[in-house]
Amino acid sequence: MLGGFLARNNDGEPCVKMIWIGLQRVMDCAVVLQYIREAAPG
Repeated sequence: MLGGFLARNNDGEPCVKMIWIGLQRVMDCAVVLQYIREAAPG
């Protein structure tokens, strides 16, 4: 469901814009996780 794609039968395939938005959200999460790992003591 990243990027607004709901996977319903009549919706069709996601467009390039929706895929791009989903990938941006994944990259945002990856950046946050990297920051947390670097900031964690130990």
